[in-house]
Amino acid sequence: MTPFNRLWWRPRVDDEVDEELGFHLEMRTRELIAQGIDPTLARREAERRFGDLAAMRDTLRALGDGRNRHMAMTQYLSELGQDVGHAARQLRRNPGFALVAALTLALGIGATTSIFSILDAVVLRPISLREPNRLLVIGEAFQGALGGVSVGNYVDAAAATPGLEAMAAANFVSQNLSDGVTPERIIAGKVTANFFDVLGVRAAIGRTFTADEDQPGSDRVVVLSHHLWTRQFGGDGAIAGRSIRMNGTSYVVAGVMPASLDLVSNGEDLWMPIAFTPAQRVLHDEHYLTVYGRLKPGGTRERVDAELESVAARLRRDFPKDDRTLAYQTVWFRDEFIGGYRTRILVLLGAVGMVLLIACGNVANLLLARGTARAREIAVRSALGAGRWRIVRQLLTESVVLAMAATAAGIVLAAWSTRALVAWAPTGVPRLGEAHLDVAALGFAVLVALASSVVCGLAPALQLARADVQAACATADAAPPAAASATVCARS
Repeated sequence: MTPFNRLWWRPRVDDEVDEELGFHLEMRTRELIAQGIDPTLARREAERRFGDLAAMRDTLRALGDGRNRHMAMTQYLSELGQDVGHAARQLRRNPGFALVAALTLALGIGATTSIFSILDAVVLRPISLREPNRLLVIGEAFQGALGGVSVGNYVDAAAATPGLEAMAAANFVSQNLSDGVTPERIIAGKVTANFFDVLGVRAAIGRTFTADEDQPGSDRVVVLSHHLWTRQFGGDGAIAGRSIRMNGTSYVVAGVMPASLDLVSNGEDLWMPIAFTPAQRVLHDEHYLTVYGRLKPGGTRERVDAELESVAARLRRDFPKDDRTLAYQTVWFRDEFIGGYRTRILVLLGAVGMVLLIACGNVANLLLARGTARAREIAVRSALGAGRWRIVRQLLTESVVLAMAATAAGIVLAAWSTRALVAWAPTGVPRLGEAHLDVAALGFAVLVALASSVVCGLAPALQLARADVQAACATADAAPPAAASATVCARS
């Protein structure tokens, strides 16, 4: 397509509209004059018959702008198709270069995508609880870290923190489950009756605990996790109300929690009421509880911290033996849940990002070396009228095609490496088992590929686009040129 067909060579839409309207008005005026009407009156009558000229002008301008956009898009897509086809032919003609460059980029893209899929699963995905941004983990400060809470300190804090909707406590113990397909050693969470309400999750089957069941002697009831329900009880939908045996004692199944809770729990297989005794409620030693609190709507963590400090000051005064150094500490649930894994994964992502940059640098060097052999081709294109930007766009398209080919191989590598990392990773990484190549990871891979194509292809493209036509032809004299190329070089 010649430069004269470009949009900027066409008249402005406003000028076209004014010229077209003026032509039709003039023709209508002449017709009326030919009928014997005075020229001035004929002009007015022609304008009247035309109607609202301003509205017509706006309509024609909109149509003209739409036509230009359509033509521009058609032209761009046509040239893009030509560029992609040319790029594919260039890679087929140089299979060795294409294979080395694609595999080099695939290594960086695959590693980066794999780590991103882990980052997405562990850190970026929302926590499957109701309004998790209002959920706190509360503990006693111990050697600069978040420690367990004694029962007495939990009871007193829960009664004197109006900034919280509620406060719940949990403790984790081992139990022998002798019901189901095979006996099994499981982890049980002994929790207060409001535990699930504070977390913000409802039972998928049946119900959770009542306040009456969270009392000594009335606590022979359990709520199953989704994974235990499916593994030991075959996903029985009628499990609620059925009795199971743990440690030789019969318990009634109140309900089953949804699978989403498995991803944010501490790995417990079921829950049972903690049922504090009166003696436990006044015990300010033995700090073993994990405590959760849910902020009231509009409440702040700072207010809760102040309320807890007021409670701690009173307990330090009233129970100097057990609470002489007591200080409550709060952490957002999300921060406690993810822990230090956010920083570790981000560091790992930065490391593989450096690998990708090194790969881009190596491919850029390959493109520069290959560009020397293509100097005559670029010179011929310039002599035929291709502008510098047109040449840069063609070369960048070749880089994009190369990067997309590398992405296909990189995705295969990422799928394998993600499974390997999940299998070899240390235990305790939250939601790591959910890491896989989903839509977000594939979209990230495509974005990385596009960025890589620019990083590795821009410098070689700009260097080749600046090549001098006469110099390029002169340096190629020793090579037998094609007749058309020789003619173009001779004429340039």
